[in-house]
Parts: sequence; C-alpha cells; structure tokens
Amino acid sequence: TVIVIEEAAEQKPITPQDLVAASRLERERRERAGKPLVVITDKNLAQHARNGRVTTGTAPPAAAAAPASNPTEDREGNIWVGTDGGGLNRLRRQVLELQGKEEGLPFDTVRSVAEDSSGAIWAVLQDAQLARQDESGWKTISSTKDWPGGQATCVAADTTGVVWIGTYLRGLYRWQDGKFTVLRRNNGLAASSIRSLLVDREGSLWIAYSTGDVLQRYREGKFQDFELPANSRPIRTMCEDAAGNIWMANLDAQLLRVSGDLVVDETARTAEPSGFSALVVEQVQVAERQMHWHLARARAAATQGVPGQRTAIGPVLASLLRAMDKLHADRHLDLGAEAVAPDLAFAGEEQDLQEMLGNLLDNACHNARGEVTVKAQRAGRSLRITVDDDGPGIAPEQRAAVLQRGVRLDENRDGSGLGLAIVVDLAQLYGGDVTLDRADAGGLRVTLSLPAAG
Repeated sequence: TVIVIEEAAEQKPITPQDLVAASRLERERRERAGKPLVVITDKNLAQHARNGRVTTGTAPPAAAAAPASNPTEDREGNIWVGTDGGGLNRLRRQVLELQGKEEGLPFDTVRSVAEDSSGAIWAVLQDAQLARQDESGWKTISSTKDWPGGQATCVAADTTGVVWIGTYLRGLYRWQDGKFTVLRRNNGLAASSIRSLLVDREGSLWIAYSTGDVLQRYREGKFQDFELPANSRPIRTMCEDAAGNIWMANLDAQLLRVSGDLVVDETARTAEPSGFSALVVEQVQVAERQMHWHLARARAAATQGVPGQRTAIGPVLASLLRAMDKLHADRHLDLGAEAVAPDLAFAGEEQDLQEMLGNLLDNACHNARGEVTVKAQRAGRSLRITVDDDGPGIAPEQRAAVLQRGVRLDENRDGSGLGLAIVVDLAQLYGGDVTLDRADAGGLRVTLSLPAAG
C-alpha cells in the first residue's frame, strides 16, 4: 500500500499548525524546498501539507501502528520504523510504504532495525528472530544454519561493514563479510543477555543489558564500564544527540546521560509532558510493554524445563519492594512482606520472576489506599506468592475479564492493559497460574502459582 505525494509548484513555506508527527530533518528539508509533507494523525487519516494548507486522504491501515523500535535513516534518506503488529514502515521523500508479510517479512512485529554499509536492512522480529533484506528480498537469518546466536534481541550497524546483534543469554554477535563471530563474558562482556545497542558517530558500540547495573562501551577491541545510578532498572533505548551526548531511557522512565565516566540521572530536568508529548510517551510505553510480552514469551518457552533453573525469591522480592517504594513515593504506601524462607526458589529465569512479580506489585500500588502486603510460601512442588492491597478490589464477575489482554477496568489510568495478561501468560508457560480473590483488607488479592525449585 503506497501513498504518493506530488511535488509542489510554488516555493512557499509550510506552516500548518496541526501537524502531529513528522521527521524533523525531513520537515526542515521540505519547508526549505516548499514541498509537500505527509503526516499520519490516526488510524484512517493521512494529512498532506502543501504551501501552508493541509489536505487529507486514506492512510495504509498499519501506518499508525504503535512504533516498537527507534527509527533509522538509510543512505537514500528513507526512514525505517518498526511497529508492533503493523510491519516495517519505510518513509521515503515522496512515498510512505508498508513492508509486511506480502513483501516477505516473516512477521508483522519488528523490534529493532538497522542498515548495514551495503544498504541492506537488518531487523529483529517477533519471537526474537533475525531477518535481513537485500536486493533479493527478505531472508530469516536465524532460521538458517549460519546463525548460531539463538534468540536475537536488538541490532545495530556501523559504517565499516560490521553488524552487531544482541542476544538473550548468548552474548554479542558480530557479522562481517558474511561470517558471525561472538563476544561473551570471558571476552569482557558484562552479561550474556543484551537489551539495546547503539553505534555512535565515532564508531563506538554502546551496550545495555537486561540487568540495570552497568552500561558498556566497546571501542577498538576494549570494553569500558559505566556504572548506572543506584537501583536503576534496565535501559530500554539509547540515542546520540547532535553534540555527541549519549542519552538513555530505562524501564522506570528515567532519563539518563553519559557524562565523562559516569551515567547521570537527568529526569528532574524534564518537564511534565502535555499535549502531543504526552501522547508520544504513552505510545512508547505501550510499545515497550508489548515488546516485553513477546520477548518474555520467547524467553520462557526457550528455557522451560531446562535443568538447574533456580531463582531465590527473597532477594528479588526485596529489590522490587525497594523499587516500588521509590516509584510510588508520593503515595506514602506501607509496603511489606512476610519473612521468606531462604531456600524458597522459583524454577525459572530471574528476569521472568521480576516481570511477573513487578507487574503485580505495581498494580497493587496503583490501587492501594495505603497498604500492600506480599507473602511467599511453598505448597508441595509449587510456590505460591500472594499480593494483597487495601484498595477498592474487583467485583467477582469482573475478575476473569481483567486477566485478558488489553482489558483495563479503570479507563482513567494510562496503560495498555497488558500487565496482568503478561503475568498470566508467563505463569502458564511455566505451568503455573494466576487467580484473583478478595484480600483480607478488602482490596484485591492476586495469587501467583509457579513451579518451585528443589
């Protein structure tokens, strides 16, 4: 599906007041040339500005899908944007083109995208697959014998012909001249699971991990560590500004910046978003949660039943309670947990336990009037974690509905309705379950049942 934009005859600036979204560089270029500009405003409307006037037309159905990856610009000036469920969008100077399954893309959900020095587009897709598009079309690299990296999480490329691919649990892969090599922890990598990659203008590779304690820069064969602020959660995205500063956003919506050998928290310098800025923030958060869901599903499916999986409950719970106390500090909640047996452990990945329990605690903190209580104990071969709040609770006839994807009873709260659905999905992948009941304090009790480690 293509929208073709005609060139304008008159050389007048474009100044429509209601343009909602556009590439800054492309907007400036077109304003100088007096050329039309395409703007996507909602699911069914494309706005086309020419000579200060805005006209409308029908946009491709997926053109306004929530973006799930940072956009990248190729050598021809095309802007590539991955979406959550809407394929891979290419914005050209005169054409908005949707690339999806009909063009050979294996999935319509794209998590990360980059262009290599030959002009080929690399993408990390739904279910952690790695794909590449060249003149012959799209090819799923991760389904061939050439790819040794398992689940891909992100991709970046430099100008020397190198493509970097982050993976889950298998380190950092380097592709050059058609061959893959790998860097692991014994080579200096801080962790085995990589969440985000960025190549800066000097060719250095910045690496963010699934843990929130360290950021690394890889330059000329050497790793440099940058300690993140205390209690920082994993970095979800990175970018470089015009001055060469490296900026990051983490899962707690903190804005971080590299300053010398340190990473500083710049969140306090940001103003409260409003208008379109608030819409952008909300859509980014929705896309992030959807990305969590797909990656967590792939991770749980891959590690299910792997011998030796063991995550102690106590340390994870204590860390999450500290994070929630900080996140909801303005509500002055009483967050508490009954003593957890030192040997109580989950037979699964720590990151998955954090995802499930973190969602439950965050939901309880949003709804509690003043108190949230957690209890974890063993029940045969299972462990049972209950999270109680003293909020309004949920009526029995509505409890089944809120466990479904996309359902939120409180429409005044931001979010995608994915929180409890993620917990249910992950729990079931591990052979567990989630149930809702009335808490002793009158609010909601959520019981998470999971396999216990021996």
